[in-house]
Amino acid sequence: MQPSQTTTWRSVERVANLRTRTTAKGETQFAIYYRDRDTGRQHQRTLAASTLNDAKKEVRATLAAADARTAVAPSKVTVNAVANELVASMQARVDAGRTAPRTLETLVHRLKPVRRALGRREIQRVTPDVCARVGHELGASAFIGLRRVLSFAVRRGYLSTNPCATLERGERPSTKSAEVAVLDAAELQRLLDHADPRTRPLLATAALSGLRQSELLALRWQDIDFDAGLIRVRHQLSRGSASAPARLVSLKTDSSAREVVLAATLATILRELRTKAMASGHHTPESFVFCTRDGKPLSQRNATRSLQRIAVAASLEGVGFHTLRHGFASTLIVELRLDPVVVSRQLGHARPSITLDRYSHLFDRARHAQDLRERLQASQLAAVVGQS
Repeated sequence: MQPSQTTTWRSVERVANLRTRTTAKGETQFAIYYRDRDTGRQHQRTLAASTLNDAKKEVRATLAAADARTAVAPSKVTVNAVANELVASMQARVDAGRTAPRTLETLVHRLKPVRRALGRREIQRVTPDVCARVGHELGASAFIGLRRVLSFAVRRGYLSTNPCATLERGERPSTKSAEVAVLDAAELQRLLDHADPRTRPLLATAALSGLRQSELLALRWQDIDFDAGLIRVRHQLSRGSASAPARLVSLKTDSSAREVVLAATLATILRELRTKAMASGHHTPESFVFCTRDGKPLSQRNATRSLQRIAVAASLEGVGFHTLRHGFASTLIVELRLDPVVVSRQLGHARPSITLDRYSHLFDRARHAQDLRERLQASQLAAVVGQS
């Protein structure tokens, strides 16, 4: 039997600018052909569509872009290649001091699953359906990374539009913060009871300061002001890797630099830790508060693993440093009933609106509890009990 062969391109009847053919595997392919208005060159591009209706939609979108003089020439550049250009561009801004190193680290982290799933795919073959699938299967973080790459591809002239931007709201992954989980007093006590002596001060500081993990691990003794009762947040610790050890980097935003109240209980714990540090020779102003035996900062990876191990031993699920940060925020809002502006400053949010969005349920709970107490106190029930 002779092997099947791919047929030649032929025009689709009554559909301008559209061609079709049958591949050796028996699949139908579509392609658009059009003339660039600026250069006069004829272009043909294979479409991702597998049905005639989808092909018509792509043709209309491409021709509309061409009419707006935004059509691009066919290119085989891959997602990985564009991602590399984007990372190199951001690295240049980091080196120039215009972008925080942490911003670049976050982007590189978000691009890892995108590279694994789509790295070798041609950038012009990333369709809205592909974007929707990335958001559904890989999550919001990967979707944000892919959207950044595609936006950069538009700037570089590889794409006319960002296919992620064409998705309807229901097709995009939700980036709204879920209701945060916090540990109650008994759970927190159980977690601390299972912590070893080296890790317990780290967890206690996270719980009583609300610092982000990267800020926590960047603390040096010069940042702890025992006399003023303050923790001064000035740096964060990079993630680090085998080729690039963790190092102090600038904070992501100006509002992240802040002074966090040092509770007396936490001050006692840190003073004891300082005494041990002095005995080991790691107590200069520049020494890290939480360090390895040779004075190097704890890596985020090892700190996370230690917390996960302790949480398993304490029979607690889903506990991370963010859980302890949320617990601190919960205390400020529910127990201390502080307003969003004060809470925002303690947490280092760029705007109070971020605090309200993330912890709206806690503010509502605090307001409702206060209202209920006042109304109950004014009730006949309270009056009768008070007279008895």
